[in-house]
Amino acid sequence: MTGFLLDQFEILADAPGGVQRLRELILQLAVTGRLGTGDEGDESAALLLNKIQSEKEVLLSKRKIKIKVISELPQIISLKYSIPKNWHWYRLGDIVFFQEGPGIRNWQFRKEGVKLLNVGNFVNGHLILENTDKYISEEEFYEKYQHFKIEEGDLLFASSGGSWGKTAWFVDPGYFVILNTSTIRLNFYSKTFEPRYLQLFIQCGHFKRQMELQLVGMQPNFGSTHLSRVYIPLPPIPEQKRIVEKVDSLMALFDDLEAKQTQKHSSLVKLGTGSLNSLQQSTTEDELIRWWGHIQMNFGLIFDCVENVKTLRQRILELAVRGMLGTTDDKDEPALLLIKAIKQIHSTTSTNSKINRHLESNNHCNDYPFSIPNNWTWVKFGELIHDLKYGTSQKCDYTIEGVPVLRIPNISEGTLNFQDLKYGVLSAKEVLEYKLEKGDLLFIRSNGSVSLVGRAALVPYNLDSYAYAGYLVRAKLYKQHLSPEFILQVLNSQFTREQIEIPIRTTSGVKNINSKEISRILLPLPPLAEQQRIVKKVDNLMALCDHLEQRLEHRSHSAISLSNATIQQIIGIT
Repeated sequence: MTGFLLDQFEILADAPGGVQRLRELILQLAVTGRLGTGDEGDESAALLLNKIQSEKEVLLSKRKIKIKVISELPQIISLKYSIPKNWHWYRLGDIVFFQEGPGIRNWQFRKEGVKLLNVGNFVNGHLILENTDKYISEEEFYEKYQHFKIEEGDLLFASSGGSWGKTAWFVDPGYFVILNTSTIRLNFYSKTFEPRYLQLFIQCGHFKRQMELQLVGMQPNFGSTHLSRVYIPLPPIPEQKRIVEKVDSLMALFDDLEAKQTQKHSSLVKLGTGSLNSLQQSTTEDELIRWWGHIQMNFGLIFDCVENVKTLRQRILELAVRGMLGTTDDKDEPALLLIKAIKQIHSTTSTNSKINRHLESNNHCNDYPFSIPNNWTWVKFGELIHDLKYGTSQKCDYTIEGVPVLRIPNISEGTLNFQDLKYGVLSAKEVLEYKLEKGDLLFIRSNGSVSLVGRAALVPYNLDSYAYAGYLVRAKLYKQHLSPEFILQVLNSQFTREQIEIPIRTTSGVKNINSKEISRILLPLPPLAEQQRIVKKVDNLMALCDHLEQRLEHRSHSAISLSNATIQQIIGIT
């Protein structure tokens, strides 16, 4: 079996998550006796139960545990599979001692004394006892809880919540530690058994399936009763040791392979990031052509990972807002004339006092962040809009019969989705006040995540019967002089995101951007004709990115399917 596994090693290792799947496969093969570790001369494991009886009685007495008769579950029994002749199926409680922690109440906690184990102490297969600081008094420990004291060599198991299934060996820290709620210790009754085999079994899929069959509700919460129903396939003692040695050697191989894959991936991302950053930072046409040629020569290599395709998307936007996509035409009417026309309209029609007030104190600086083509100009976002309005504060719910109200979850990657709508009761005046028109922009003005604050979505068509919630703000552009799609692309660029994110990163709690800050966002503005050409060019390049991601996703799915088929062939599952 291991020979066939080595033959298929490359297929399994190269699939997404392949190394982890190899680890799981090895554990599965280990507990089914298919790692090539068997020896027919080993004494049968079926004879071991009588030999450990005296050790079992001593340990149960020391830990004040009485064995309870726990009913079997037919669905767990049905999971048993064929094992070698000198192996034996045991109920876990027949050969393994396990003890769950007592229910220590909050009022018993102390700032010092005897340390309580906590699921938070389980970190990557090790115990980090410094992670928690709960104790009980020494007096209470000696009076009630001495038999829960954890000893060197105990296998500890987190039995509830998101941490369930984590294991770690206890190494004496030089002070007392006792079991607590949601923690269990396990050990073979006999010290002649190989303790690491027990850990391998606890980590394997067969054990987890037996436990999950007993799950009640959505939150895992397991104890001694559940462990009592579990069956463990036990090899002879010499083979237990050989299995552990074989697994250790294979896991070391996988660790080395994973480290090399990580290094290779990091180098690939570094190559892509460096090349694309150099492309973006080009200051001359010759430099731009040179770096684009470098990327073309290494295209297949650079874009062989999703991270670099995501970086490419961002760099496309950065090049677009700098006028470096080859869309500039000196014959276009200068953007300054657009702004002049907008200002003339604004001075006679705008009644939005917030915008007017912000623009009055919003003089341009002379030191702009980068150079732009001669017929472009720098503007503040407030110069491009004639209305900026926060959303409704009316209560919204799924069950209310009223007007659909767009919220933060309805804004995704620059577009609106209508999958998760709430409704509110609005007057006819409010419906008119908060209606949305094609080309409007909706901003997220408040959120706990910095990366979401200031994100905008383009309204794709008139939404007369929709409103929007108070955590959003609507901006109405002078659409006869602007391309809303281009403005959205600029807002999504790294240059604009830095203007929004950097000032609010150090604030705690909910992050906000107000109408004044939105109005003062600095933007590069090309002539209208070029705005439209840029939108078309960016859309075409984003379609290329879509194709690259789809190719990678298809390859990933194909590799996973092939890996699954190979694993099924190895373990004999049809």
